Parts: sequence; C-alpha cells; structure tokens
Amino acid sequence: MAGCELPSSETERTLRPALNPSGVYTMREVSRLFSLGEGTCRGLARRGEIKGWKAGHQWRFLGFDLPRFLDDEHTPSQGEPR
Repeated sequence: MAGCELPSSETERTLRPALNPSGVYTMREVSRLFSLGEGTCRGLARRGEIKGWKAGHQWRFLGFDLPRFLDDEHTPSQGEPR
C-alpha cells in the first residue's frame, strides 16, 4: 500500500507503525503489522476475528478496523486472569 512503510528490522517490528484509518491493507501488510504469519491472519479473517473482505481471491482490511482486533486480543475475556 502506498504510504505504508512496513518494518524491515527486528527492532522496527516491535514498534507498531501508525495505521491510516482510511487505508486499505493487504493480507501481507496486516501479517507484518501484527508480526503473524499470513496463514494465521487468513484464519483469523475467515473466522471474523479480524474484520476484512475478499476482493476476488485476495483479502483486504480497512485500517479503521485493525486497532479493534488489537483491543480485542489484549482485553481479557470473562474468567480469564487479568
């Protein structure tokens, strides 16, 4: 995606780049942003855990929706230790 610089080194990967809320991200970009494998992200998208849609055979994600995934991932559910 134009204007989205993905981390190239291990140090940069620990620092999350700012997401453009109106940006549209590919599976590869999302997997790099979250430091997850593309297969893992694909499974999360199929299950609806990351909100996205398919354009032909490729997944697309709105930058607006991606922080919600991080919030959900880091919020303990009921019965989970805090």
